Amino acid sequence: MSSENQDLLPDESFADLEEQLTNFCSDCIQDVFFEPNDLIMREGAPADRFYLIKQGLVAVETHVPGRGPVRVETLGPGDLLGFSWLFPPRHWSTDARAVEPTDARAFDAKCVTERFLADPAAACALTLRMLKQMYDRLERARMQRLDVFSSGPWR
Repeated sequence: MSSENQDLLPDESFADLEEQLTNFCSDCIQDVFFEPNDLIMREGAPADRFYLIKQGLVAVETHVPGRGPVRVETLGPGDLLGFSWLFPPRHWSTDARAVEPTDARAFDAKCVTERFLADPAAACALTLRMLKQMYDRLERARMQRLDVFSSGPWR
């Protein structure tokens, strides 16, 4: 890959992602704070925003019949919460709950979408950053599954 194309690859630093999103979507942002156990998003509700966690921890949960809520992931500073706004039908696919006091930036999905449509080049760069987070989280989930399966009775 040429050195000029290296700049197209996502930088992995939290500060850089926050700065890029803030600069690109400055009028789409609201600073929010969640107390422990506050529900941030509810499965099935409209996904009209996403969050960049600045400080704190958030549990991503899914409801399992007969067991109730089960934590599937814990997110912290620098993580994006809520990718459902990107994909129809644009409803949350999980619940999310603050585990400890959590500061975040909430991004209005409609406003961000309008920015993306108005500036496709910048939208592409930010989308690559979001995809990198999705990829990293899928890799973490894959590694957790491998760890679970490696200790099973079939080994």
